[in-house]
Amino acid sequence: FVLRTEKGYDPSVAHPQSVLYKSEIIKKSLNVTWKPVKLMIPADVYNMPLELSVWDYDEIGAHDLIGSATVVFSRLADPTETFPI
Repeated sequence: FVLRTEKGYDPSVAHPQSVLYKSEIIKKSLNVTWKPVKLMIPADVYNMPLELSVWDYDEIGAHDLIGSATVVFSRLADPTETFPI
């Protein structure tokens, strides 16, 4: 998954200034579980909308967007929150 400050992420194009976190790629799994992550989020983005996107990684051709959600980081920090993707 990718957490970024701008909408419209394309994994084939580099956008290092807007990407806050990009997870490891987990290959050949239909039940993906990512490792927990701790992020140092700049204060200026703590309450702004962030895009969380999940991608299907393809070794050949373009990656496929599985889904995305717009979230506010302060809500992500709450372990009881859920976000439909």
